[in-house]
Amino acid sequence: TLAAQYTSAAPLIIATEAIRKARNNQQFLAAIHSATNLHVHLIDGTVEALLTFYGATYELYQEPSPPPQVAVLDLGGGSMELVTASHKQVTWHTSVPLGSGWLHDRYLQSDPPSQEDLEVAHTFLDTYLAGLHLKQHPFPLLIATGGSANSLLLLARQALNLPEQETRLTYEQIVRCEYLLGTYSAEEISQRYAQPLKRARILPAGALIMHALMVNL
Repeated sequence: TLAAQYTSAAPLIIATEAIRKARNNQQFLAAIHSATNLHVHLIDGTVEALLTFYGATYELYQEPSPPPQVAVLDLGGGSMELVTASHKQVTWHTSVPLGSGWLHDRYLQSDPPSQEDLEVAHTFLDTYLAGLHLKQHPFPLLIATGGSANSLLLLARQALNLPEQETRLTYEQIVRCEYLLGTYSAEEISQRYAQPLKRARILPAGALIMHALMVNL
């Protein structure tokens, strides 16, 4: 109904990781079609990664001198899509079942996360990412998309007094945000920095993943 207010074209509806993993995904998609007469396209991780890359780099590649080496991360709750590119050409991509929610549920049970849990999670991430063999080329720019990336940017703007228009975070700023997320409870982060409580709970895991990628890329 909402889409029909803006266009007469049929909407393109995409389902990703959560539906891919569901045992009854075909029945679910059939139920949507039966109720709405809309067809939902269930895409695999490769397609999801490439669509994310082209969407995330569109504005960057309009600039006169974009960086030659770029990596794009789409970090969700249950999966992570990662794409690397050289001179606007995709050189490598993957989709893995590692997300903020996944890491939180398995390694960061306490609130705020204990130092021991953080160290174990760091060790796991370093080992996991080493298996992806990412350090083939230096990637000075990591473009991150998804709820955790957006929430971390909003947190950094408030906690580190960054300009409202700032859209880039340095490694040092990520580490400072990690310290805050490891110091205060999810409820305190939610109240101090206007974060939804559910997002605040898994944000430490999202920050850990982005930190680990910045080290391993």
